[in-house]
Amino acid sequence: MTTIVLEEASGWLIAALLAANVTLPYLLRGRRLASAGWSLPYLERMRPHYWIGITIAGLGLVHAGFAMSGPLSSGPAYGAGLWIAAGAMFVAAGQAMIGMRLRSRRGPERMRLRKTHYRVMAVLVALGLLHVVLNGAVVQSVSRIGALA
Repeated sequence: MTTIVLEEASGWLIAALLAANVTLPYLLRGRRLASAGWSLPYLERMRPHYWIGITIAGLGLVHAGFAMSGPLSSGPAYGAGLWIAAGAMFVAAGQAMIGMRLRSRRGPERMRLRKTHYRVMAVLVALGLLHVVLNGAVVQSVSRIGALA
C-alpha cells in the first residue's frame, strides 16, 4: 500500500513540477517573479528552472522504482504505458542535458538549441499525458471495474 501511495505521489509531483517548470522561463523573462533579482541577468534568474529540470529527471527514476516494485496490472494498455513512461524518462534526462548545454551557448547556436529544448519539452509533456491516460490510477480503477462486470 505504501508503495502505491509513493508511486502516485511521486508521479503527480513530477506532473506539478513539469507544469511549473514550463511556465517559469516566461515568468522570469518578464521579471514577474524576480523581485530581488531585477538587476540579475536572465540566465541567472533561470536558476530555479535549471534545478527543477534536474529534479524532474531524478524524480522520474524514483517514480519508476516505486512503480515497478508495486503490483503491476495486466493488459496491453498498461504495458504500452510503461514503455511510454520509460521513453519519457530518457527524454527527461536528455532534456536536462540539452538545458545544461543551453546555459553556456550564445548567438545563433543558442537560438537553435533553445528551439530544440522547446520541442523536446512538448514531446515530454505529450508522453507524460499519454502515460497518465494509460497507467493512471483512475484509468486502472475503471478498467478493473469493467473487468468485473
